[in-house]
Amino acid sequence: MVDITESGVVINFAQEDKENEDSGAQTFAKYWYQYNWALLHILNNCISTNECAITMETHEDVMFINDTNFSNASLDLFQVKERSKTGRLTANKICSGSKDKPSVISKMISHINKKRISERINRIALVSSTGYNFDLANPEDSIDKKDYISFDHLSESVKDEIKKAVIRDLEISEIPSFIQFINGIKTTSLDESSMMIVGKIATYIDSLDPNLSSKPKLIYDAIATELVKIGCDTTRYNKWEDFLKHKTISNTQINKIIDRRSINPGVNDFESIWNTLFNYFNHEHEYNKLNFKGKVEFKNRLKKYFSLRISNKALIFDAFNQKVKSVFSECSDDSLFGTVNNIANNISSTDDFEGIFDSDDFTIVDAIFCEICECI
Repeated sequence: MVDITESGVVINFAQEDKENEDSGAQTFAKYWYQYNWALLHILNNCISTNECAITMETHEDVMFINDTNFSNASLDLFQVKERSKTGRLTANKICSGSKDKPSVISKMISHINKKRISERINRIALVSSTGYNFDLANPEDSIDKKDYISFDHLSESVKDEIKKAVIRDLEISEIPSFIQFINGIKTTSLDESSMMIVGKIATYIDSLDPNLSSKPKLIYDAIATELVKIGCDTTRYNKWEDFLKHKTISNTQINKIIDRRSINPGVNDFESIWNTLFNYFNHEHEYNKLNFKGKVEFKNRLKKYFSLRISNKALIFDAFNQKVKSVFSECSDDSLFGTVNNIANNISSTDDFEGIFDSDDFTIVDAIFCEICECI
């Protein structure tokens, strides 16, 4: 298995054997349940010491990457079923099929035949919103009391039914030990599941810092919007780094989304930002030559940008922040105003951030002053 070319390019193995899952990518409205489940899953992994990530419509409905470091990356594949209209999944339902039209269980297990990802698969799981009606090896066990069950938990009769289906559809005789059946989000109402995740976000933010003031619903909308964009992206990326950048969202990114939409009074509220800048303004001719009214108007413009950024779900503000930091690292001006103007000239040469500055309330220079505080 060759994952790095002779020229040193790291191949994006995650999409190398990708089949046609684009129909799912283009019909988000039908699959809101899987997006909410994916969001909940990545939230549960936000405290991971590794940078992990999640993607949509790549091999399965949801793919979880346990470590974005190429050398260590392993995959969890989830087929997510919203079944409020059809009830619990049975062995018969997941095994019904043929060689021409493989069963649900066969489609899941078929991933082990994909050479680029087979050695990186950590688990393959079926997620059901309504649970399962399987006989278990231990009659005293209850599926409803478990978060998931593995293949080994199943009764011999259910195992045999699965084995027969897989042999029929795939001619594979060995069932991987990492197959799991997960009980998904119990509610099938979009509003209820969304509010449950908003509550999860609020709890997570409180665990980070009880002093943070935030709007968990806004943060939910920002993350969900990014997941939709990822799910609807049908591009096949050749490079691993491009795939991670455009087709995944990581726990690190989610923590940044939370951080940039939360306020810790006295630390990152607007007055704290203004005080940081003001310490530099005392030595800046461009600021000191403003009259009193000009200084008030300047501060108000910065405050309007800050208020818009902190209350906006659009991740274009996050991208703008990263761009400002990137250009700042290359600057060598002696003054703050000179640095900001150089950054503005650099960014203005592209059309990437036009949507932010279609208002008369502030300019790109005002926005850069707010963002540059993280660098000084």
